Amino acid sequence: MNRRLYVNQERIGAVFSLLLAVFLWQIYNLTSGNPIGILFGAVNQSIWEQLKCVILGYVIFGLTELVTSKPYFRQFTVSKAVGLYSAIILYIILRYFLWGIYNTYVNLAITAAALIGGYVVSVIVMGFGERVRDLFTVSCFMLILVFVMYFSFTIFPPHLALFQDPDTSLYGIIPDYIDTGAMVMDILAG
Repeated sequence: MNRRLYVNQERIGAVFSLLLAVFLWQIYNLTSGNPIGILFGAVNQSIWEQLKCVILGYVIFGLTELVTSKPYFRQFTVSKAVGLYSAIILYIILRYFLWGIYNTYVNLAITAAALIGGYVVSVIVMGFGERVRDLFTVSCFMLILVFVMYFSFTIFPPHLALFQDPDTSLYGIIPDYIDTGAMVMDILAG
């Protein structure tokens, strides 16, 4: 595979994935909470729900690369799996590091940094050549694990800080009938 072509595709991928993530953050509200919005969008402001949109953008562009440029399959799978996990870990670390100052612009910057980091790692791993092909089975398991988490944790979120909505302190899909004013009073009352 042509290395220059791959590097250019990864640059385009970082921009495409960022734009798709921004769109997917809004799709739950745009679809009025229907199953498409639940499956592909962010149902709350938790780290996991925001990260779901990043994961989907990365995977969609990876599949597009696979179809259009026809890289070495095993090497490509390993590089994409390692890049995806790097983006996930970087996003989580940055969100925890900037826990108190969360807003749309900070989330956009964190997402851009995580995606750029993931795509850079993907290029680096792809540069190792045939030496990474032995990690193909492990990479396939890693990708399957991401998809199991992706499809499970919105409906059945573990009660961990990663899945907790910072606005309501709830997990998963936030009901429409919630009284946020009572929640604020409860927090203020201690």
